Order: sequence, then structure tokens, then C-alpha cells
Amino acid sequence: MSQKSNQDFEAKLLASKVMLNSAEISSTFADKFINWIVAGSGALLSVIFSTQTSLLTEQNSQLFMSSAYIYIFIVLPMTCLSKLLTSAIQGMAISATRMEAHMKNNNHIEDLDMNAFMKEVESSTLPGFKWFVARSFNKIRGGDIFSANRNIYRCAQLQTYLMVIILILAIVSIYKLLSII
Repeated sequence: MSQKSNQDFEAKLLASKVMLNSAEISSTFADKFINWIVAGSGALLSVIFSTQTSLLTEQNSQLFMSSAYIYIFIVLPMTCLSKLLTSAIQGMAISATRMEAHMKNNNHIEDLDMNAFMKEVESSTLPGFKWFVARSFNKIRGGDIFSANRNIYRCAQLQTYLMVIILILAIVSIYKLLSII
């Protein structure tokens, strides 16, 4: 390997590690932030429902119901999707970190048949995730060994977008609730 291509490989390896670490940290932050948003707006919704129901006029009742619908049918499903992404990101990040540590500790890893390894992982993957794993492995077979970390990084970015959307919807829901009081 020439010095230039070795430097390019080292730069890509460093970028891949940074993306993986960044995805893991931002996913943890987003997950905790979303927990607070959902818990807070849910608590406010339940407090207003339990204390203000006798004071609700028809117009306030409609505001309350629209706020509840936003919370129940939009915020909660998005929260579930975000939790799914958190689980996937954390699992992939931990797996990638452990695999890297295993590769550092075992110099005979070059002797392994990586196609057999990838086939075994693909066969044990659930159908919903099989496409994602197969796509990453196809890129690895094609020589792009950093594709999995890029996909993990993209999932973390998607989770950040979800966090912002959940925050906006929770604020709208809270604003509608506060206009009742």
C-alpha cells in the first residue's frame, strides 16, 4: 500500500471512529431529552385533565382534545420510533467497538473467511433488519469497510430530527393546554 493510500485509509478510519462515537453520544443525549419532553408534556396533560375537566367549556374541550390527539397519536409513536433507533444505534455501536477490540487482540483475523462471517450474521438477523445488514455487508464486500459506521451515524442524525419534531409537537401540545387554563 502506498503512503498516500495508507494515509487516506487512516483518515477514513479516524472519521469512521469519530462518526461511531458521535452517533452513540448524540443518540444517548437525544433519548434522554425525549424522555423528559414526553414525560413532562404527558404529566401536564394528565394534571389538566384531572383538575380542570369540570371547568372545560366546549371550546376548551376541543383544544384539550386536539392537544391530547397530538400527544397520543403523533408524539408517542414518534417517541417509540426514536427508542427503536436508540436501541439500534447503541447495539451497533457496541458491536462495532467490540469487534474492533477483538480484531486488535487477534492478529490471525486475516485468516478468517469474512464471507462466512457475514453470511452467519445475515442468517441470524430478523427480517426487518436483514435488508440493512445485507446492504452494509454488500458495501463491505465491495471494499467500503466504513459503510456500517456511516449508516449508524445517519441513524443518529435521523433520531436528532425526530427529537426536534417531538419537541415542536410537545410545545404545540403544551401551548394548547396552557391556553385552556
